[in-house]
Amino acid sequence: MKDSKTQTAPNAQTVPRAEYEEMAAKYEEVAAKYAGAQDVIGRQKETIGKQDEVIRALAEMAGRLGIPADLLGGDVLAGNERIEAIEKHLDAAVAAQSGRGVRGDGRHRVWMRMDILDEYIQNDRQLHALTLLKSKKFEYIAYLAEEYMETEGGKLYYDLQMRGSDPGNRSKLKIRYIVFMSFFAKRTNLVPAVIGALFGMDRTTVVRQMDFIDGVLEAVLPGITATGRQLAAIEDRDVFIKFTQGTLLHDGTLTRAPDSANTESEETGGFSGKHHTPGFNTILTCTGAGLLVASSKTVPGNRHDFRVIKENPVDLGLFHMKGEPKSGESAKAMKKTDNLFDKGFVGAAKHFKHIKSLIPHRGKHIKSPKEIGEAYRSGNDAAVAAALGLTPEQYAENRKISSRRSLIERVIGRLKRWDILAGPFRGTASELNRQLYILGGITNLDILWPEIERNEAPLLAMLAARRAAYAKKR
Repeated sequence: MKDSKTQTAPNAQTVPRAEYEEMAAKYEEVAAKYAGAQDVIGRQKETIGKQDEVIRALAEMAGRLGIPADLLGGDVLAGNERIEAIEKHLDAAVAAQSGRGVRGDGRHRVWMRMDILDEYIQNDRQLHALTLLKSKKFEYIAYLAEEYMETEGGKLYYDLQMRGSDPGNRSKLKIRYIVFMSFFAKRTNLVPAVIGALFGMDRTTVVRQMDFIDGVLEAVLPGITATGRQLAAIEDRDVFIKFTQGTLLHDGTLTRAPDSANTESEETGGFSGKHHTPGFNTILTCTGAGLLVASSKTVPGNRHDFRVIKENPVDLGLFHMKGEPKSGESAKAMKKTDNLFDKGFVGAAKHFKHIKSLIPHRGKHIKSPKEIGEAYRSGNDAAVAAALGLTPEQYAENRKISSRRSLIERVIGRLKRWDILAGPFRGTASELNRQLYILGGITNLDILWPEIERNEAPLLAMLAARRAAYAKKR
């Protein structure tokens, strides 16, 4: 054959990855026939009577490779010129199918890599273990990402079509696999070099592609920013109260980070005396249904919760912490919304005068841990209250507040299932904010999922059918 790198086949057929094994066997058969035909050509080119037989054999193979007949010069070429024309397109078509137009065995490596990824994505148990996502939600998120890429544009698609020059290896994965890689990275918190080794990419390619896909996920998921804007757009107090269930819960969360010499920088972690580790501190706000609607700026871990929320007061339209109500509707919404804090926010009631704050009482003359333990073991609430330095009424109020506040603790616990948030987080404070927005979107998606299943039933049925058909085809 001629050097395939110099040939082009504008209409050459390439083989979809899912059918690769079958077409590889066909290619071996075609290649063997073509090699035999080349021997015939070498012996018979000067024998005019044999040329028609060779042309028919080559044209049949060209047809099997998807080359249109009008490219083979049947109307204008004859003899050796026709044979050379068929050879040219046959060379390029075989190169397209075998991957020889790609440097090395790049196309085969990509196919093999995507085969391995499909083994995990198509297995519900393994998919959940690696990404914390069930198949329905993964397919839905991947679909949203693909649709966003189609409308907004992007450069992450794996191109199955041969180009004229076909430069470089096909190292990029399809959007579906990049989404999988992104959630796998957030689930495991592995460094980019390890992710690259597992997914067959260079470290810099992993960083670049995950940064891009994070922007897509931030746009399509119901993240903290999106739900906050939705809540801020509500102008009716009754609708606002229904959305929040009359409750907003605020709590700080520390994300561990590598120790930093510069603990005063806004972008590096500071040592937290409370948690005895360096890290970042972020205040999260959720509704009575557990829907995350606000997040403070992420700051070094040595910043006190109350200081952080004073510097980052929550503003959700009708409800805002700082300043007087903006309108009558705003005043009623703020008055009917319970704001639950823990003891780290003592002083919030005095500082934020126009909101309804519920903060646990602090005890006076608290007894030793041994005595408190004995009081709890006794089962006597009055004894426990006395050990904690509280009146029975204060202890009862604290229990009610703690019972209601447990919701945001569970929400933060769900976030910390992602190892990237459990730490150590190796990025900057602003990068951590972005991860909180994205993974907060997954938490919100879990809460909104019943509504999505009702409203998007035809779409989810189509995605389920496509998944099942693909699994069967494989």
